[in-house]
Amino acid sequence: MQGVILAAGSGLRMRPMSDDRPKPLIMVGGRPLIEYVASQFPNELSELIMVIGYRGEMIRDFCGRRFLGRPVRYVQQDERRGTYHALVQAKNLFEEGERFFVLYGSTIHAREDFQACLYHPRAALAGDKGEFTGLFLFDRHIFDFPADFMVAKREYVLPSAISKMQHAHPVVVLRPNFCYPVAVPEDVRSLDAALLENTQIQSLIMGRTLWQF
Repeated sequence: MQGVILAAGSGLRMRPMSDDRPKPLIMVGGRPLIEYVASQFPNELSELIMVIGYRGEMIRDFCGRRFLGRPVRYVQQDERRGTYHALVQAKNLFEEGERFFVLYGSTIHAREDFQACLYHPRAALAGDKGEFTGLFLFDRHIFDFPADFMVAKREYVLPSAISKMQHAHPVVVLRPNFCYPVAVPEDVRSLDAALLENTQIQSLIMGRTLWQF
């Protein structure tokens, strides 16, 4: 099973922290964010695929050919045209009939939520208001339903494709046990504080199990 980390964005909302590095390499609690993100993948995962773009060479240099015990392949997204467009860049790396996880590169999820997804053919996590949190389990059917172009954002995004494929290949929507998006500098400072103040959170978030705080 493969896991895709979408890590090509330029992190405009994270500036100035993202001026000299991509958002997945921003330091949180003394470690780059991507370590927290990727450490929660389940044991079933055998390979990582990283879609890189903005300062992508830094991610490639940091993660190398193996990251957290798994081999890594890199795919370049030269144009920042949204999450669906990013995933399509890796389309040829997936086998027919195989499932794969897709994960936003700056959002931490709980390992339990990955496991919950595995009970369904396709799944996604969403919050109280129906907004997707950035953890998806897909198969190649996702590529049969191209996302619509969002004029306001000038992007092709995954929720559009999910909406279009629901009638033929349903995606089960689950509530997350834990989700921590790191989108703006204040999110980094809040997570830093939580790691410093709570030893349980510090031990759990380092790559084992996450609990809501």
